[in-house]
Amino acid sequence: MNVKDIDLNIGEDFGIVYAVQDDNVDLTGFKSVFAIRKRASGPLVIKVQGVASGKIATFNISGKDTLEIKSFGEHVYDAFAYKESEPSRYYKLGMGVVNIIQDVAMHD
Repeated sequence: MNVKDIDLNIGEDFGIVYAVQDDNVDLTGFKSVFAIRKRASGPLVIKVQGVASGKIATFNISGKDTLEIKSFGEHVYDAFAYKESEPSRYYKLGMGVVNIIQDVAMHD
């Protein structure tokens, strides 16, 4: 699992890629999800489905979708890959702090 603090700028495209280091893991056939919350037990700020294949999981949020985020400052995020048919088969890909930055001059 990767622990990394990141910035997300409102109005910009955002993407993050996770590469699994375990030789015994193949994410092909897995679903993946990336979620941001203000606090770990709080409501979702945004949740996106990713693409998982081989040892790579990729998550992208369009600039248009980041404009819909109305919560700014420090938040927490995590990313998982999971097998829908086997709920006990999941991998935590990453987690950390995400700083959501509002572009002051360009938005109402």
